[in-house]
Amino acid sequence: MPALPYFGTYSRFTAENKSEGGILLGADCIVGDRFDITFDTDADGRTVPWVANRFGRKVGSIGDPSTVEQLMLCKARDFHIYALLVAVYYSDQPKPGNYWGEVAIMAYDDSHASDFDTFREQVGKKIANGARVSVDLGAQGIDHVIASHGTWLPNTRQPKPQLEPGTVMLKDSITLSEKLVEGSRKKNVGCFIGGWAFLILMVVLVVAVVRSCTGA
Repeated sequence: MPALPYFGTYSRFTAENKSEGGILLGADCIVGDRFDITFDTDADGRTVPWVANRFGRKVGSIGDPSTVEQLMLCKARDFHIYALLVAVYYSDQPKPGNYWGEVAIMAYDDSHASDFDTFREQVGKKIANGARVSVDLGAQGIDHVIASHGTWLPNTRQPKPQLEPGTVMLKDSITLSEKLVEGSRKKNVGCFIGGWAFLILMVVLVVAVVRSCTGA
């Protein structure tokens, strides 16, 4: 049986420190946004896949052995390897606590790269709105993507992880403020003006609350 030209899965990654966690919570790491997978060698000589945002900032590493093995195979086959940020979490155990997240990984060869680029973009839009679209496609799903030039999407959804006590979900969809920031980056004048209007409104509300509390 010939090797499939595509690999997709959901995977967990872990931030190395709280500084990386702070980056994950900011507007440089938007749910549904495209991330890259890079490969480094650790002190023991093992290859470690890292998740990096579109600005090149590494925000965590993938440690699941089966996922690492699949990524290494994709790398050996010269696949295009991308990830979409799905969610960000914080766990207070083990101490002193750590940030972690989920990504939807998609890797594919050159044969139908434009179709899978479109597919990835469509999945990213759905994930940004909180829909955990399945990316683990079988041969039939791969054929659907190619035949539709990337516009087909599976109906199946990836279940949310079971969270242990002490773990909270921090974000799993794009926020209003992130939409405004992203619009400003794309030179969208309406979003730029809307962003400033939003900030001014927040200042006015804070001032009103302070005055009501102080009786000023």
